[in-house]
Amino acid sequence: MSLRVLVDTSFLVAHLDEQDTYHHIARTLHHMFRDRGAKYIYLDFVVNETFTVLTRRALARKVDPVPVIQRVRKEIPAEILEWTGLELPRLWEHILDTMEEYKGRLSFHDCLLVLIAREGNIKWVASFDRSFDKVTGIRRIGTAEALAESDQDVNPV
Repeated sequence: MSLRVLVDTSFLVAHLDEQDTYHHIARTLHHMFRDRGAKYIYLDFVVNETFTVLTRRALARKVDPVPVIQRVRKEIPAEILEWTGLELPRLWEHILDTMEEYKGRLSFHDCLLVLIAREGNIKWVASFDRSFDKVTGIRRIGTAEALAESDQDVNPV
């Protein structure tokens, strides 16, 4: 079984923004994921948030945001997104329950990501958001060491 990894906004933004604090580790992890044949799972709302963060950063830096939008559009085309919008009515109460369970430490979207992971039996999330460290049943990959641990779970010795 190959490594399936949900991509969180913090990871995707860091990967795409060369000025992000976590850019170098995101690039390193991306190459390590690729070498392991990992399958990224891009949720629509994560990509939505990524567009927003990157365009706001471009505007704050007084840079034209259009090339940023074009780059994300090219690297993550709509065809590879997992669409969750239609799931919101079904998951609404569960999202709010999860927010309560984690005492508001996870955002609405983070709780939705957690529920998607649980329903899809996805154990790994690529993220620099340490809030995921407290989530039962999900492991955050934000370092090379965490990725090495994932290899043990995917390919037990």
